[in-house]
Amino acid sequence: MYFYIIQLFDYKYKEDIILALTSAGVMRGTYIEGENYDNLLNNEFHIFTGFFKTKELKERTSALFFGIVEEKKTIDNVRKLLEDAGIENENDGIFSIILLKSE
Repeated sequence: MYFYIIQLFDYKYKEDIILALTSAGVMRGTYIEGENYDNLLNNEFHIFTGFFKTKELKERTSALFFGIVEEKKTIDNVRKLLEDAGIENENDGIFSIILLKSE
């Protein structure tokens, strides 16, 4: 059994990640959105920050997908499906995948 974490840095690929997970047979998991920590440190805190979705705020958003799969090859298939879809992650840093052995 493996615990996977996919951190998505480019929000426009959210549907691609969901489609790849589903196509690889991952039917359960969790999705959450948050603010990129590195960008958060570089910006000032304003009293009304967060009330309005601006382009700048959208660029600071990242997402996490995580869950449990039985086999490592399931997440390998997710990675391959994303590559086959033309998502050039290696050069563009669109997402990162962490896979941890679990009991």
